[in-house]
Amino acid sequence: MNRNSVLAATLLCAAAPAFAQQQFTRSINVDGLQRQYLIYLPTNFDPAENMPVMMWHHAGGGNANEALNLEVDFRSLANSQRFIAVYAQAYPDVLEGCNCWGYEEPGGYENGNYDIDLAYTSAVIDDLAKTYNADRTRIYAGGYSMGASYVWDLACVKSDEIAAIAPVAASCYPWTFDACDSAAPIGVCHILGTADFYAPYNGGWV
Repeated sequence: MNRNSVLAATLLCAAAPAFAQQQFTRSINVDGLQRQYLIYLPTNFDPAENMPVMMWHHAGGGNANEALNLEVDFRSLANSQRFIAVYAQAYPDVLEGCNCWGYEEPGGYENGNYDIDLAYTSAVIDDLAKTYNADRTRIYAGGYSMGASYVWDLACVKSDEIAAIAPVAASCYPWTFDACDSAAPIGVCHILGTADFYAPYNGGWV
C-alpha cells in the first residue's frame, strides 16, 4: 500500500461515525439460556451519570440489528439526550419458527417464550444497572408490531421495573387489558398509523 492509499484510508476512518466504539452485543445467562442484547453507549459515557435506558423490542421474525437499522436508530438522540439505547433480542421459538416475543393471548400464550422473555427483560435491566450504573427508575420500553404487543404486557406485569412504554403499530389486546395487574401507574405513548391494516387506528379485529 502506497502513502496516498494510507492517507486516504486514514481520512475515511476519521470521517466515519465512531458508533462501533460504543455499540456492541452483550450476552447474559437467563435461567440457563444464553440471551443477547445490542447496546449503544452515548459519547463520553460515564457511569457516574446514572443514565436512563430506552429498550426497544423488534418486530416478530426480526432481530436487534434489524431493529437498529430498519426500525429506529436512537444513537444520535442518545448522544444528545444522554441515555443508553438497548435493542432487545427475542429468543427463537419452535412453534412460530421465528424470533418471536411471547406476548399473552387468551387460553395460554402465543408461544412458549412468554415466561422466559419476562425473565429476560428483568435480567437485562439487572445487567445494565450493575455494569453501567443505569438508573432503575428510568427504564423505558418501546417496540414495533409484535415487539409492541410484548411491551403492553410489560406495562401490566413489570410496572415495578418499567417507567413508561412506547408501543408502535400494535394495540393493547382486550385480554391483556382485562388481566392487567399493574403494580404502579405507568406512562404510555401509543403510536398507530391511520392506514395500518393490521392494527386499525379505530380499533377492531382484522
